[in-house]
Amino acid sequence: MLNDLGIVYNYLGQYERTLALYEQALTLAREVKERVLEAVVLMHLGRTYDILKQPERALAFSKQALMLAREVKERVLEAVVLLNLGNVYKEQGQLTQALTLYEQALVLFQEEKSRSLEAVVFLNLGLVYKEQGQPERALTSLE
Repeated sequence: MLNDLGIVYNYLGQYERTLALYEQALTLAREVKERVLEAVVLMHLGRTYDILKQPERALAFSKQALMLAREVKERVLEAVVLLNLGNVYKEQGQLTQALTLYEQALVLFQEEKSRSLEAVVFLNLGLVYKEQGQPERALTSLE
């Protein structure tokens, strides 16, 4: 419930309230040892800090989420976190790292048959290739 409220406040752009709700949700998830929820909340914290242009915090929370997603074998969650991490690195101009993470996410989305998220990865790959001055690869990713 707290996590869901955080999502709503995030959507509304009320980031202080969002972060407070996510922190409460994280505390509760840890108290009841709900590892999947903990990973989801960590992912949301990472994404919120990315929106707030705080890449160090975004990376710290996202890396924790990635570790937990792998630990509990939630492959789609793992792929979403990889995608989010790729976005943080892309925004920091670390395009090679972003590509590596996007490619890892793509493999997982393909294995899990998550076509809509696969499309998001292809879009991000295309944007990175464009930024790298590789228009042909960008077009291939976007087709």
